[in-house]
Amino acid sequence: MSFLAWSRLFIVFAIIVGQKLIADPAQAQNTSGVSNPDVTDGAHSLGYRLSVAPSEGRDAFSHRVDYGHLFSDRTRAKFVVTQNNQNGDLKIRHVQIEGQYQFAKMQEGWNSAIQLQGRVPTAHNVSGRMRIGWQNSFDLTSRVEFRAVLLAAREFGELARDGIALETRSELTVSDLRDMRLGVQMFNKYNTTADFGDFNEQQHQIGPIIRGQITDDLKYGVGALFGDSHAANDAELRIFLGYSL
Repeated sequence: MSFLAWSRLFIVFAIIVGQKLIADPAQAQNTSGVSNPDVTDGAHSLGYRLSVAPSEGRDAFSHRVDYGHLFSDRTRAKFVVTQNNQNGDLKIRHVQIEGQYQFAKMQEGWNSAIQLQGRVPTAHNVSGRMRIGWQNSFDLTSRVEFRAVLLAAREFGELARDGIALETRSELTVSDLRDMRLGVQMFNKYNTTADFGDFNEQQHQIGPIIRGQITDDLKYGVGALFGDSHAANDAELRIFLGYSL
């Protein structure tokens, strides 16, 4: 089966899953991505992300909007607002400011950056957070790219957990001649250093992703995540849009 045929099959699958997810209720949704360490990707940009996941007794979703501003060929900042209807209550949950510095630019096919994030809660059921991330991408071949992200966070406020929250993300994609990328993503949340818990008490997800360009300025990502541990959602449908200004 050709790359284009697989892509069409995945889009049909995503639509079917999406119809089920919207019909079924959801608890928590993952709008995170496996970040590109290349700060010039998108440069000045607007982004929108939507995630829907099944849960017990009610429809739920999460979405976010962000604005990214490029200061130099190595530094970029981003402002993020996230809203969801957790527990049936639609609210803006938090705002976040991110700063990214790229210290490695295509050194033997390797890009790497450090990102600092500050999250300010705007709802009573969200903790504040300071987080540092190490982002990497590797060109394994001219068509195959691997991304890996390591995150460590300290939470603040009444709902803050003890210890340092640890998380990893990874992505493997292959491109076709039309610059569409098809691959797989994995997200792992290990709780905190104060209490990692066992595998099923952590959140582990894996699933397919398609990324590509609609126009020169507008790009998209469509994916699904499936829970690999009891603490993670069974399934999520995710749609990402990005527009270069």
